Amino acid sequence: MIYIIFLYSARRHISLTATVYSTLKSLIMNSNNLNTPLSQSIMAGLFMGIVATIVSLVYNIIFREKSGFQLCSIINVSTIIFSVPFVLLLAGFLYSWMRTHKMKDVFFIVLFILFTIGCIYLDFHIQRSDDPAVNLQFRILLMGIIVITGISSFFIPYLSTHETDII
Repeated sequence: MIYIIFLYSARRHISLTATVYSTLKSLIMNSNNLNTPLSQSIMAGLFMGIVATIVSLVYNIIFREKSGFQLCSIINVSTIIFSVPFVLLLAGFLYSWMRTHKMKDVFFIVLFILFTIGCIYLDFHIQRSDDPAVNLQFRILLMGIIVITGISSFFIPYLSTHETDII
């Protein structure tokens, strides 16, 4: 008797799971097209994260060679590789959310201009060392990476709404 009840409840659970799955699939994907606004925004954020990472690494190398700045416990290759794409991936998620809530692209760009300016403002208040020259070099290096990331975020709306072969 218990075995029959278990089979009935398992069959009911499988049927319920299939119903929920088909309902969610019809809500999320109205067609067989896999280019949903969410996936396009995420891919645009990831692509710009890769581009901004490469540009930031080149900037890091050039800045360190020209200035002789060697203090590298915070800004190094691994922090650039992990932080820049993560920030732009979050920007892709934010842009997707703003698109689903019918907000304009200009609002996203203004938001990231303010975010970039806010990060630059906070950059000027960092005390990395007792030496003023090292502090200045650290601030310039960090500000360059912030500006590169901020400029890269402006391309997310274009890449996620226009047909490109990149994404």
